[in-house]
Amino acid sequence: MILQPRYSITNSTLSNIAKAAAAKEIIENAPLVPALEVKFRQEALVKTVHHSTHLEGNPLDLASAKEILDGRDIEADIHNIQEIINLRNVLKFIEQKITSSDTKITIGDLLTIHHLTVYRILPAKFAGEFRTAPAVVKDKAGRLIYTAPKPHEVPNLVEAFLTWLNSPTAVKIHPLIRAAVAHYEIVRIHPFSDGNGRTARAVSTLVLFLSGFDVKEFFSLDEYFDLDPGRYYAALKKVSDKPQLAGKSANLTPWIEYFTQAVAVELNKVKERVLKLSRDARLKRKLGQLALSERQARLMEYIQDYGKIASGEWRRLFPEYSDDTILRDLKELISKKVVRKKGKTKAAVYLLA
Repeated sequence: MILQPRYSITNSTLSNIAKAAAAKEIIENAPLVPALEVKFRQEALVKTVHHSTHLEGNPLDLASAKEILDGRDIEADIHNIQEIINLRNVLKFIEQKITSSDTKITIGDLLTIHHLTVYRILPAKFAGEFRTAPAVVKDKAGRLIYTAPKPHEVPNLVEAFLTWLNSPTAVKIHPLIRAAVAHYEIVRIHPFSDGNGRTARAVSTLVLFLSGFDVKEFFSLDEYFDLDPGRYYAALKKVSDKPQLAGKSANLTPWIEYFTQAVAVELNKVKERVLKLSRDARLKRKLGQLALSERQARLMEYIQDYGKIASGEWRRLFPEYSDDTILRDLKELISKKVVRKKGKTKAAVYLLA
């Protein structure tokens, strides 16, 4: 069995890829201090974990997800908490994978991602194992919308998919298209008894990252999918609803258009934020090599966004810190010549130098 994904590269797809590539270039060359880069990555991780689980029905909000990932105890259903922890561990696995020398995605990787996704959610015998029972997908009203391949077909379908994914031909395909195909194929094959959507999104992320399209890990596709889940599922369904040609796979064109648009939109959101932080030429020159604490980086971000900061504003921004602590941070920023003080005593404001 040989997988031969069928799709057309439309003007819409080309436009999306061009926008994503342009945003990637700006983001990767922007002069951000290390503390801000860490902050961006942490925010993207929390968003990915929250939105991927929320898309599957987890009721916890973004703030709760962050608390769990920070190691804090919250009052919530243990099942929902475990889903958050599991997705964090999936992203850790992806991080380990992309730092290794192995760029191929194997059956072992797929099974590991699924095992981590459903750990303590499904019975152990189903975690990281292909399903042995029929599978269907229904909408919220209970209507049948998709019948997955038969269980005995799953191993061969997965092998065919991975053979294609790792082939010299596929590796030459643009990462956004290759990731889109990977996402769709896992959803189509539905290899597991549960957790297929989360696994598909994780694998498509892994494909992007291994292909050099990690963009400093600043973005979350899952946020885009979750903000309009109806459109996400409709894009997948649109492919499965189309009549199949004898001996040929489904036409993935509409799904690829949607997926590449998701990447373009999310990367442009990050790009706009990065530009906002680095658009001042003086700030660009001065921040390039400065090492700032996370608190100082947040102060700089606030001043860049709003033009100034005063005592009332930093108290709202840092309610857990004293005025003396913030003033020490600002004094250090003044000494580094990136901030200047205007006015005296309590009425003073701090601006970009």
